[in-house]
Amino acid sequence: MKLRLSAAVLLASMAVATTASARDTVLYIPLADVLAMPEAQNKLDKNMKFFLAGQDTPPC
Repeated sequence: MKLRLSAAVLLASMAVATTASARDTVLYIPLADVLAMPEAQNKLDKNMKFFLAGQDTPPC
């Protein structure tokens, strides 16, 4: 009896289980706007430099 109940509970839980949904929203925000945000001002080091695609980087 206990085995049947356990099997029924297991099957019922498998029947109602759903997959997780993930959000994949892409935001295009200009870098200058992001760096001006208060969160960035508090968390980023002022000496940090950003080199984006197409820009020359200093030699190592």
